[in-house]
Amino acid sequence: MSDIDTLLSLVENPTRRQILETLVRRPNYPLQLSKELNVSQQAIMKHLRLMEEYGLVSSYEERSDRGGPARRQYVPNASFTLVIDVRHGLFSARVIQATDPEAEIDWDAVPRLDELRGEMADIEIELNDLDARRDALMVEKERRMVDAMRLLDFQEIDHTMRTFMYRMLDQPLMDLGDIARELSLRDDIVDELVKGLLRRESQ
Repeated sequence: MSDIDTLLSLVENPTRRQILETLVRRPNYPLQLSKELNVSQQAIMKHLRLMEEYGLVSSYEERSDRGGPARRQYVPNASFTLVIDVRHGLFSARVIQATDPEAEIDWDAVPRLDELRGEMADIEIELNDLDARRDALMVEKERRMVDAMRLLDFQEIDHTMRTFMYRMLDQPLMDLGDIARELSLRDDIVDELVKGLLRRESQ
């Protein structure tokens, strides 16, 4: 799932987040989810149908060991990281698709619980270090964007040029032609914008 608007609309609901949190631990069926989350089974089914429609979960029928009717079990069906940055002069929201771990898992190996806990602690420490490093980089990016916005404030430029310049600075790895297409600008307008920027820089 890569459509961030759809994803945000799905996970903004607290009940759907609780359902996902429960399902990542083990497959579950609507009646049990209803009992665990203290939400009506009708509401649980409504959420599950929506989540399955957009590929966030999937389901399968499981036969009862006691001869009863088959039950529909639900499991998570998407792996992703959602990143949202809101800073002075900066806003970005993106979905990072997770790598499929299936090929890396040795299903025959059964480690000890204390070994797993120790390994998880090491991973958590490394993730915290990465978060701290990312935050430091975002602070540096924020400072530069604030400087850029202050620079724009001293120049007499129209809304189109300001928007183009902001996008050019906010996405420095993005091709100018792609930025133009994103903003629905013609190539000749982009050329004139770039020439105008160069003229201002040389003054």
